[in-house]
Amino acid sequence: MKINFFELNSIIYKKQGTKKQSYQDRMNSKTFDDGISIVALADGLGSKSKSDIGAEIAVETAIETLHKVFANRDTDNPDKSLAEDMVTSVLYNIKKQISQEAGTTDINKLKEYSCTLLFAIMKDNKMFLGQMGDGYIVAKRNNGATKLVCSPKNDNTEYANGTETIFSSPKYMNITFGNREDFEYIFLSSDGTDKLIR
Repeated sequence: MKINFFELNSIIYKKQGTKKQSYQDRMNSKTFDDGISIVALADGLGSKSKSDIGAEIAVETAIETLHKVFANRDTDNPDKSLAEDMVTSVLYNIKKQISQEAGTTDINKLKEYSCTLLFAIMKDNKMFLGQMGDGYIVAKRNNGATKLVCSPKNDNTEYANGTETIFSSPKYMNITFGNREDFEYIFLSSDGTDKLIR
């Protein structure tokens, strides 16, 4: 599987009756010296005042944390403990970094940095995908089949457009494992483009 990363979200928008603001999506990717490749995408909640900063922190922290999780770990036979380690390590470290940025542990203030998160890790012949929030991960298999492999888990019924974020319970993060050679490509999408893949 050849690894190419594209960012398709650099849009400045203006809603009627509101002031112009920048998009809150952030994306980055890194291939480490040990061959592990990681891409992460975070979408800051537009209703939160510092969600663009939260998305930036989430992306950079997720990449570094996931590399540490995978660097010295045998991933030939991934199991539930690996998934749990990925989820707890990533969410804990993101919240820690945001808390340091904000200078507080007050959860109500930290939620101003709220964002969703998607990531993909490629190590040796394995692929590991993670999703928290209203984004989607789609994979095209080598047999030509396209499959939605990660989609939102959401019990938030207070608002029709409610979504889980990095501050939600870890149970809302989806983790999927697969063999790299089985896929032609994967597509990580924050909200707003999901209708293209349904």
